[in-house]
Amino acid sequence: MSKKHDRRTRIMLDYVKSNFNMKYMSITADLEGYENCKVERAYLDNNLEPLERYPDLRAIDEFSEVNVHIIGEAKTESDYIERNLDAEIQMDVYINVLKTKMSPFLIYSVPSSIYSKVYNDIKRKLNIFNANNVTFKVLYK
Repeated sequence: MSKKHDRRTRIMLDYVKSNFNMKYMSITADLEGYENCKVERAYLDNNLEPLERYPDLRAIDEFSEVNVHIIGEAKTESDYIERNLDAEIQMDVYINVLKTKMSPFLIYSVPSSIYSKVYNDIKRKLNIFNANNVTFKVLYK
């Protein structure tokens, strides 16, 4: 991954560590020193086969009452704009996985130049997929 991508993933990791109870949190991340994230799968649009994507960050607290499930994705501007179809599918998969969880949280880390687009895309997709139980945060710098 690029240095810009790694920096965005670290921003998400720092956000999770600062804003969630880490006592029972299990974290995987697309960063050196962390186990890579496992694939997330969702059936969309009546596909017989699930769509699969690997997030950049996954944090799960399965042992406390809160039972938090976090999926995070880091995007550079070119990654989000030029590979838009893949970025759309990733977002669709992550939202559909999270909407089935008890305390779901979606995090995107992006440059400020695409903050509004990403924020609005997430809001639109939460409505499309009837996933209003998913809390989200778009981090930008």
